[in-house]
Amino acid sequence: MLTLDRIYHASYVLKNAVRPTDIIKCSDDVVPGVKVYLKTENLQVTGSFKVRGAYYKISQLTDEEKAKGVIACSAGNHAQGVARAATKMGIKSLICIPDAAPISKIEATKRLGAEVCLVKGTYDDAYAKAVELQKESGATFIHPFDDDLVIAGQGTIGLEIINTKPDIDAVVVPVGGGGLVSGVAFAIKSLDPNIKVYGVQAEGAPSMVNSVKHGQIETLDSVHTFQDGIAVKTPGTLTYEITSKYVDDLITVTSPLLPDLGEFTRILEQIWENRWITNNGPFHQQLEQDLQDYLKVDYLSLFTNGTLPLITALQALQVKGEVITTPFSFVATTHSLWWNGIKPVFVDIDPYTCNLDPDKIEAAITPRTSAIMP
Repeated sequence: MLTLDRIYHASYVLKNAVRPTDIIKCSDDVVPGVKVYLKTENLQVTGSFKVRGAYYKISQLTDEEKAKGVIACSAGNHAQGVARAATKMGIKSLICIPDAAPISKIEATKRLGAEVCLVKGTYDDAYAKAVELQKESGATFIHPFDDDLVIAGQGTIGLEIINTKPDIDAVVVPVGGGGLVSGVAFAIKSLDPNIKVYGVQAEGAPSMVNSVKHGQIETLDSVHTFQDGIAVKTPGTLTYEITSKYVDDLITVTSPLLPDLGEFTRILEQIWENRWITNNGPFHQQLEQDLQDYLKVDYLSLFTNGTLPLITALQALQVKGEVITTPFSFVATTHSLWWNGIKPVFVDIDPYTCNLDPDKIEAAITPRTSAIMP
């Protein structure tokens, strides 16, 4: 059962395992009249918040359970969280990953010590395979979102937010299966019910939005989003219940693809190989200019770990005051550009480059590099 005490215990357990990530203020013109802050979970030890829930869940296993190992399914981020936690505790891990997941995430999972099983299809197909293998091996299944201990781990983000910005007016959270939004909403609402918590989901994968709207868990026939990490057909039972009770509102945002992703990726690879992106992060003027010229757009901005493009979320929700969004996402982009007739493009670069040696940085190239176009 999820409790506030459990989330505080998770925070204690995780203090030497994860980073308490910074909250940074965006430019005042991101959403006129609203102060927007970013919870930079892209700077987490594995490049994602997922390690919080995975580590806490595994830390609470019995010695007998640890001896049998752990198994998980993931599009990449949860996989690395499980792999890192299991390896650090000396536990064997097997991860089922959809075959369309970014190569960089698959390789990173292997480097962290896990055995990887690639599964054709979406997250749900990987989940089915993981359940099958778990029954055969007796290993403990580490669910990516529908588990009270995993949710408690993600909820530590809510504690960090409210401890750092206790006067915040609203928190905007991306939604896939619902583990993050459930943990953050439960923690924040338990401590201050006046703070609004909003969830934002991709229009092409609105499983949680539809379920909450119709008052029952629903399964999508298919999902249509390049964002592999949130391509979830069915929300979790626990996450659905918590989201329904603690999240103030849920909306969807669109996420169309580039017209020529292959050529776009080729340009990125060429720039990468010439070290125009360094291990200090992918915010490089040369890259921005080259991509801007190729795409023939008026404005282009680069970010890391765009788990969900929350470009229009704040405007659609009509929130006021001070707002935090977590994790680091495309909400940082200047929405007001559209109102001035300027065509923006937002490019998502794999976050692992920030931690690589410059001589090895090409290993982080991913063909899943994505962009958002209005």
